[in-house]
Amino acid sequence: MYRSTCNGWLGSYSDIKHIVVSRDTNEDEVLKKAKTITESTSGNTGCNIQLLQKYHMMIEPKKSYPALTGLTFHGSTTKNINLNKK
Repeated sequence: MYRSTCNGWLGSYSDIKHIVVSRDTNEDEVLKKAKTITESTSGNTGCNIQLLQKYHMMIEPKKSYPALTGLTFHGSTTKNINLNKK
């Protein structure tokens, strides 16, 4: 979890975000990745990133829905499939 603070046209703004990385990723690399993600999504450069908390999470999927295939994850693209078409 990290806090990003960026300067925009109407002043600065802060946001708290989560980043998922492999377990052995060092903190400097996490900071670089968080900065890249924040600056690409905000359109600003020079955002300040502060790490807040590191935690280990385990997720057990129970059910997937068709809309899951239409998601885009940082930098990857997927084709959106509309199953409701007739």
